[in-house]
Amino acid sequence: MSSASVLDDAWNRAQPALSAIRTGFGNVSHNDGRVMRVSQLDSELLDQELVDLLKQPLNTALNLLSVGRL
Repeated sequence: MSSASVLDDAWNRAQPALSAIRTGFGNVSHNDGRVMRVSQLDSELLDQELVDLLKQPLNTALNLLSVGRL
């Protein structure tokens, strides 16, 4: 059996599974068709930026409370 016929046979046998996968993807909704991926480094940087953003108003509020007690 030639390598071309082996590949053709494998392709033909894979068609039902590929059709099922394509049908399954048809049920998935996407806003704009893109999949957003965030690496672990990006997520750690984002977490740190969020912590910094949240700390500023909290520190201001705590400083106002400590000034009010004096």
